[in-house]
Amino acid sequence: MKTEFIFEWMSVEPITVSFEAELHEAKQLLEDYHIQRLLVVDERGRLTGIITQSDLFEALPIVAKRQFEQEHREDVSPIKVKDVMTADPVTVNTTDTVGKAAILMLTNKISGLPVMSPVDRTLVGIITASDIYTMVAQRWGEIELFEAITGG
Repeated sequence: MKTEFIFEWMSVEPITVSFEAELHEAKQLLEDYHIQRLLVVDERGRLTGIITQSDLFEALPIVAKRQFEQEHREDVSPIKVKDVMTADPVTVNTTDTVGKAAILMLTNKISGLPVMSPVDRTLVGIITASDIYTMVAQRWGEIELFEAITGG
């Protein structure tokens, strides 16, 4: 099997959210795009974190408490993405191998990695476990079965 590079399998132009956005905005983006994670960027578009559906689910008790407090006091601010996100996420470069991405995902118990340009460290994409599964299915000649199962 030939060496597979991340740039061959990553998704480009990932969906991002501002670290200053309110949590409900992140939830809406995840629902609208049918995705599991959002890359979090600052006002200059630099990667600052990642937020997942699991992060939102874990934040629900905090959200409920904050909403209750807001009903009774006006000085309570809404929860922001930066309050819940994982800061400084593990990343890979476009020129890293898919094998390296898989090892990072396994060792860190995560299912997606922001992809950075090796030249200027700007965010250029995301690679997920699903992208790697697709690569494996295609390389093993099972892509037709994969497409039949997934409808894609």
